[in-house]
Amino acid sequence: MALTHDCIVTDKDDHHFIIETNKRVINNSAIDLNDYYSRPVMVRGDKNSERFTFEVPLIVEGHDMSECNKIEIHYINKSPDGELKSSDVYEVTDKDVVDENGAKVTDKSAVDDLEKLKLRFTWLIPGNATKYVGTLSFAVKFLCINDAIQPPASNIEYAWNTKPVTGANVEEGYDNWV
Repeated sequence: MALTHDCIVTDKDDHHFIIETNKRVINNSAIDLNDYYSRPVMVRGDKNSERFTFEVPLIVEGHDMSECNKIEIHYINKSPDGELKSSDVYEVTDKDVVDENGAKVTDKSAVDDLEKLKLRFTWLIPGNATKYVGTLSFAVKFLCINDAIQPPASNIEYAWNTKPVTGANVEEGYDNWV
């Protein structure tokens, strides 16, 4: 189901994550993800109301990341005791090549230095990611898949992953009140 309204992403968005390719970690320069009280907060039951933006250098280890035809966010929402868990995979539906100022680049061949470009994409946080009070952890997977290769299990030509990060807290809400 598509949303009937646009979500606008700005440079002031605290939910803007940078993927550091040399360490394969996801960071946010505005907050300390290791500090519980600094992480973004969502409320149990939130659905499609938060959007995380990610940026990765366009060229990683000689590979043009915009050529990846599948980007996945693997996530797990779990209670503090770890007893309750909800996990899934979100397939990214939007990605853009941007310059160092964040402006969209439509023709990479017109750019002198591809190393200055970034790939930007977003994750619209689904309800399954805020099912339980606790934490939301996630990792990003980039894939180049050749659908012409059969069987499908062997059609992955390129895969690159980040390390998981606990990137948000899920707090209690009033959705169960009458």
